[in-house]
Order: sequence, then C-alpha cells, then structure tokens
Amino acid sequence: MTNTLNQKNAKYESESNRFKNLYQTPYVKEIFGHLDAWDKVSFEDKQKVVDLMISKICAKSEKIDIVWKI
Repeated sequence: MTNTLNQKNAKYESESNRFKNLYQTPYVKEIFGHLDAWDKVSFEDKQKVVDLMISKICAKSEKIDIVWKI
C-alpha cells in the first residue's frame, strides 16, 4: 500500500512540475496576457493567440472540430 501511495505521489509531483514548466514558457505567458485583456487586444494579436493555441479547425454542416496545440 505504501509503495502505491509513493508511486502516485511521485506521478503527481512529476505532472505538477511539468505544468509549472509549461506555464513559464514565453508563448504561454503571451497567451495569458492577451486573454486577460481580450476585449482590448488588437485583431492581429487575437490571430497570434489563435495561431499559438489551435492546430486545425474542421467545419462541417453539423459541427466544428478544433484540434488544440495545448
């Protein structure tokens, strides 16, 4: 039982560190900066954010599928 808890704790720590590192990258900081003031951001900056976050958009008559980069 202790071994299982240690493994789960180690996995949690690993995931936690991975997310902390992700949020420190410059492009994520730029995205959050734009999202915080989305109504005031220029159209060009909104395009940058979309380019950083979305890989592909497939629009069909009944639905829209978005493939996210993040």
